[in-house]
Amino acid sequence: MNGRLPRGIRNNNPGNLDYVGQPGAHLETDVGSPRFAVFPTMDDGIRALRDQLVRYAVRGLKTVAAIISTYAPAGENDTAAYIATLCRQMNVAPDTVLDMDDPAIQQHMIYGITIMENGPGHISLTQINRALHTASDTTGTLLTSASWRGTEHDHAP
Repeated sequence: MNGRLPRGIRNNNPGNLDYVGQPGAHLETDVGSPRFAVFPTMDDGIRALRDQLVRYAVRGLKTVAAIISTYAPAGENDTAAYIATLCRQMNVAPDTVLDMDDPAIQQHMIYGITIMENGPGHISLTQINRALHTASDTTGTLLTSASWRGTEHDHAP
């Protein structure tokens, strides 16, 4: 893989989710401090990010400010800038309640996160839309919103 690509793109993990035993994923290798999950395909990584956002909503985190304060904590990120950038991209206020079951909200939140995590130009809205609409588990069964709410796959420990 190209070492010049952002880590999240090399790992098929555009949200830079920590590895916590996600099905089909493994811990990254060939880095000094392995931490992030490596997914088999970019679509899998996009769906894992969607799954995490839905789990946050189930836990009551339903605003950009609440989600990003947990997802990208201040000890590791410029959380205020992250929130401000996502809010600008999504045209919402930091405390606007988001419906994370709405595919359009999911798509735009994922898009903003992938830009923040990897820079622009790596993941498109079209690619995200395709990944979210072709979601299937390892048995080939189409996933429903209820099946997304399993194990925690937090971005940060």
